[in-house]
Amino acid sequence: MDMICQSEDMLEQFEENWRKFVGVILSYSKTIPFQTKELKQILEELGDDYDVSTDNLTEVEHIAALKCVASFLVPKRKKQEKKDHHSVIPFLLIDVPNLTPERECVDSASTYPSIVRKFDADNSIAATYSIYVEEEDIIKCPDFISALYVVFSLHYIFNISYHPKLNDLFTFLQERIFEIPGDQKRISLTLSNFMVAISVASKD
Repeated sequence: MDMICQSEDMLEQFEENWRKFVGVILSYSKTIPFQTKELKQILEELGDDYDVSTDNLTEVEHIAALKCVASFLVPKRKKQEKKDHHSVIPFLLIDVPNLTPERECVDSASTYPSIVRKFDADNSIAATYSIYVEEEDIIKCPDFISALYVVFSLHYIFNISYHPKLNDLFTFLQERIFEIPGDQKRISLTLSNFMVAISVASKD
């Protein structure tokens, strides 16, 4: 991880920016008039008993916020596409029980970096996070925010194209969380509308 986090300041800035957006994303998701079935399920699982102030956010809120962003920006899976039962956010975040064999943690056909969250069935042991590339556990991360930071940084440092289905999601992270300007002409209408909505919501 030290190879990726060349500066602790970069990780701290990312964490600060991400924490600011978590509450905005969750609040916006709950207040929009037309919620998809997927978004309703995310919010129902989250429940109402949470504190979105930046100092009290838990792993649950962080993951829920990213799932909400994905529900807006990641294209819906086609009916004929097989769903990976471990996949939380396709091609990005995967949940597997502890002791799952390495080769079963990720899709063997995927060459993109992804986050694997290993959890204990009865939650007696804290979840662990790793970055996988081509079925290999290459970096262990201390928490969810670090894992999200690292998986994006790998794309940026090694010039890895975003997965086509994650392009809007990663571009949102790039523009709003990492504050790295991109090519405005290549931003989709979906992403543009979402970023405007989040900007407005953040000022309320």
